[in-house]
Amino acid sequence: MTLGCALAMLLLLDPVRPASGPRAAPSDRQSAGRASALAMFARAYYPGRSGQIAVVPKEGEFITRRGIDFMHGSPWDYDVRIPFLLWGPGRIRKGVFAAPVAQQDLAPTLARMLDVVLPGATGRPLDEALVPGTRPPRAMLVLVLVMVIDGFILGRKANRLVDEKFPDNTESGWKLGFYAASRASQLRRMRAPRPQVERGHKVT
Repeated sequence: MTLGCALAMLLLLDPVRPASGPRAAPSDRQSAGRASALAMFARAYYPGRSGQIAVVPKEGEFITRRGIDFMHGSPWDYDVRIPFLLWGPGRIRKGVFAAPVAQQDLAPTLARMLDVVLPGATGRPLDEALVPGTRPPRAMLVLVLVMVIDGFILGRKANRLVDEKFPDNTESGWKLGFYAASRASQLRRMRAPRPQVERGHKVT
């Protein structure tokens, strides 16, 4: 076990010490929450790239720098559980659905709406939220096609620039290209971490 995972285990699973007296055993809910958070750290650990020390903020607090009032990556429910909203008159059913969903379900759901096959998808289409028997919207088909072409061109450009600056990098072109395309598809103000260069600046 690496030092980073060991430290994360210590911070997450060590019971809380009261101001005086012996240590108080954590509740079943606390133990389950900390065990779940530790499992997240184990899944996120990447040998050779992840740091050797994992700092875990207390629940309800976060670690950031001055001027930024949020962080990205704490293991607590309020940070890892995100709202999943779908909207589409005549295509999306109204209501709140109790079935568990994940962000990986978005792409298969859009593919089902477009009536296309998405090989290798890790999520599931949210059929319970879709109106059955609807035809795929042509405007969305065109938009997806434009995004795919733009993402392909941007990904190839990002790969070329990275290879020129870091000729010894071991990352695959697919990973770099997909990351560049997915980040470019986000609204600039909502990107985390924040953009480090202005629009039009040459990356050196």
